[in-house]
Amino acid sequence: MSSSPLLDGERSAKLRSRGNGPRVVVGWLVIAAVLAALAAVIKRRLERAIDELVVPRCSEPAVGYLIDLDGTMYMPQGLVEGAQDFFRWLRASGTPYAFLSNTGVKGPLGVQAKFLTPPFRLWEEPVSLRHIHTAAVATAQYLQDNAPNGSRMYVLQGSVSFGHPAKLDSCLRVLRRSARAFGSWQVRTDLSDSEAKQWAAHAGRAPVYVVTCDDGMLMDDAAGDPVTGRKGYTGWDFEVLVRAQWLLQNGGRLVTSAPDARNPFFENGLVLSKLGPGSLHALLLAATYPESADRAIVIGKGGSGGTHYMIDRGIAMLRDQLPPGSPPLDRRRVALVGDTLDTDIKAANLAGIDSVLVTKTGTHTLADLRSYPGVTPGCAVANVGE
Repeated sequence: MSSSPLLDGERSAKLRSRGNGPRVVVGWLVIAAVLAALAAVIKRRLERAIDELVVPRCSEPAVGYLIDLDGTMYMPQGLVEGAQDFFRWLRASGTPYAFLSNTGVKGPLGVQAKFLTPPFRLWEEPVSLRHIHTAAVATAQYLQDNAPNGSRMYVLQGSVSFGHPAKLDSCLRVLRRSARAFGSWQVRTDLSDSEAKQWAAHAGRAPVYVVTCDDGMLMDDAAGDPVTGRKGYTGWDFEVLVRAQWLLQNGGRLVTSAPDARNPFFENGLVLSKLGPGSLHALLLAATYPESADRAIVIGKGGSGGTHYMIDRGIAMLRDQLPPGSPPLDRRRVALVGDTLDTDIKAANLAGIDSVLVTKTGTHTLADLRSYPGVTPGCAVANVGE
């Protein structure tokens, strides 16, 4: 017996309703996803607009520039966009400038060699050493000022080479060149356990220092330890860190070249940054707290010793470049150009000078301002060529 047309219509409607249900749900899910993505885009644009209202674009040139290097003038792959144009403008305008780097592994000679080595070649001629200052030199100056003759120093350093033939530089080489008292100190990079224990016992009676001057990777100089001639380490060796810990727990002083927690690196849209010297400093402080809490100093920009040993030294370099008869340099109109809020911009804020945040080539952007309350750049640019 055949069914009635009415019943057939009801069955068809129910089947269509069952078939349409999943499609309706999927449709609403797609709409919700699109609306969520649109809301995220609007949120990011609003945040960017608010950030740009808080931090204006740069307009008036400064009377002198203190210029960061890593993330500002170059990245691991080479010079950043606009670096050569900015340097050409500095030279043509006669504006005083000083490259102020938080590197702990090279001094002015190492920076000069890097700027002559492709893909970091900045100019056809060497950048004058009177325009370059680094945290490695600042660390040497701090030790010269504070470490008496006979001090013992366990140096955890990095080293680097550039050019053909290769030109080597390291924290230890900078210490030799820059600190007059170097010959009076006992400086080691290769300590045995028994020697570390002897030094730890000595630390309560005479100055013992743990000096960390690296750019994140521990790599002893090719020349090795000044006494044994052996390399003390070729990386983050656990036993090396434990020996440093022993010294600090028993009265040693911790001196770190710079506070940078990471060194920026980007590849194919990924953030592949590497540990910076601030990470080693934080590790040693955590491992020796509370013994070393009041016996630690960070020398580079943004560190507790940064204003005196980095910023003040940089401003003195700017003053030395003024032609005879020029009016005094107005410190308030000096600008520090950098990519990192918690080192470059913080250093400028602490020193009472202006600052320029470079947002597209290094560590931080304007969106990161929320994570660093109290740190405020004077203005922002995408890169140093603007």
